[in-house]
Amino acid sequence: RMILDDLNSMALVANTADDFIKLATQYSISLEENTPMIYPLKLPYTQFVINVNENFKRYVNEIFEFIQPLYTDYDGIIPEMVRDFLKKLNEVFILFANSQEQDINVISLAQISNNIKYILQSHVFYVEYVKKKCGIKTYVTLYSERPLKEAWMSYEEMIYEQLKKMIRRFLSDLTGDNWMPTKPRGEASSYIEGMIAYLNVIYMNLQTLSGYYVESCFKDALKFTSKLYCEILFDETVVKNYNIYAIVNLKSDVDALDSYFREIDLTYKDFSNVLEPIKNLIDFFEIKKLDVFSEKNKAIDSFYQVNEAEFIKFLTKYKNLKSSKEMKGKITESEISSLIKKYKKK
Repeated sequence: RMILDDLNSMALVANTADDFIKLATQYSISLEENTPMIYPLKLPYTQFVINVNENFKRYVNEIFEFIQPLYTDYDGIIPEMVRDFLKKLNEVFILFANSQEQDINVISLAQISNNIKYILQSHVFYVEYVKKKCGIKTYVTLYSERPLKEAWMSYEEMIYEQLKKMIRRFLSDLTGDNWMPTKPRGEASSYIEGMIAYLNVIYMNLQTLSGYYVESCFKDALKFTSKLYCEILFDETVVKNYNIYAIVNLKSDVDALDSYFREIDLTYKDFSNVLEPIKNLIDFFEIKKLDVFSEKNKAIDSFYQVNEAEFIKFLTKYKNLKSSKEMKGKITESEISSLIKKYKKK
C-alpha cells in the first residue's frame, strides 16, 4: 500500500544542511558524485525511502523488546530477523511490480527503481542501528544486497518494456505511410514529432533521478527504435513497393530523431549512435554500394544488425519515379538489380 500511495509523490527537498542530515545523512545515504550541495536541494528519492527506514527502526525495536527478557546473546537472532524483514520487502516490490505491470508509467517505475537504490544505500545505517540498539560489538552482516537488487532489476526491465511499448505505438503509424509518394514531405512526420516530445518528457524526468540502469534502459529503448523501423520496412504486408521519395521521407524522420538524440547526448551516455542500423539502410540509397552497407552493418551490435537477406529482398521492391527527369542522379531499379547480382557472386 505504501508503494501505491507513493506513486504520485514528489521528490524530497532539503532546504538546509540540517534537512539534508535528517533526510539523508542519518540513513547513510549519499548523492551522486559531483552533486552540487546548493540549498534548497532536490533529493532523487521520495518519502517512501524515509518511511521504510523508520519502519525498519520500529521493527527492530519491537523485536528487541520482545526477546530482551529471553536472551542475552543477540548476535544471531537480530540479524536473522532483519534479513527476514528485507527479504519480505523485496517480495513486496516484486509482487507490486507483477500486479501493476500494465498500469504504471515509465516515470513512476523509474522513481520506484531509484527508491530501491537508496534503500540499498541504507545498509550501513541498518547495520549500525542494530549494533547500537542491541549492544552488538562484533561485525554484523544483516543481509545480502542481492534480493533487493533483484527487485531493482525487475523494475529496470519494466521501464525498458514500457518504453518499447510506447515507441511501438508511435511507429505503428509508419505502417499507414504512403510508400509511393509523388513528392517528398520535406519535414518529419507528425507521429515522429509526437514521439520526440514523449521521449523528451521521459528523459527530462529521468534526469531528476539517477542511476546507470535507468539510463541504460533508455538507451536500449532508443536502439529498439532502429530495430523496429527495420522490422516494419521488411514487413511485406506493409511495404509492397516504394520509391526514392519514400526513402527521403524516412530520412527526414530519422534525421529528426538523430538530431534530438545528439542534442541530449553526453559522451558517457552515447545516444548519438543508437540509430546506426536504420541510418545505414537509408545511406545505401546515397552511397549505392552494397558491400559498404554490409561492412557498416557488421560493425553494429549483433542484436541490432539489419538482416542482410531481408534487406536485399526489400531492395527488390524499389520502383523508379514515373518521370525520368526526376530520376536524374537517383539510384534506379536496374542499378539496384545489378548491385544485388554482383554482391551475391562474392
